[in-house]
Amino acid sequence: MDTYAPSPVDPVTHASRRDIILRGLIIAPSWLLFVFWWLVVLRSLTWPEARYALLFIGIAFVIIFTATVSWIMHNRRLFLHTVPRTRVWPAVEDFTRDVLGRAVEFRGGLGTIRRADTVLVTASPALKTYAPADSLPRGGGQNADAAPAP
Repeated sequence: MDTYAPSPVDPVTHASRRDIILRGLIIAPSWLLFVFWWLVVLRSLTWPEARYALLFIGIAFVIIFTATVSWIMHNRRLFLHTVPRTRVWPAVEDFTRDVLGRAVEFRGGLGTIRRADTVLVTASPALKTYAPADSLPRGGGQNADAAPAP
């Protein structure tokens, strides 16, 4: 099936000025709080302990920075070597088998099942059946005969 529909979506490629300002107002105080609490922690340590903590922070920073820059470069490379999408392929609905490989049967047809208020699903190792449950009593189920809760 080679039919397609043109994409009505125009992708946004840049953040708006409002979004940039909002993100800055969230990120800046977060970093200030992070640095403040690390200073509180480092002041309470002896110099050898503080040196070990600073070494840990430095190594973590280098690893996180390198991973982030590598990921950004990877995504940019993908973007630069990819042709823009000009169409959206339609989804193909295939209900012949379920995820476990069992055959699927819709009693009354798929449209009837989609319109039904309640659907009775039965499954065996080889077949999964969907049937409109119009014949079931309203409010029925496994505990229909149980006494109502006080």
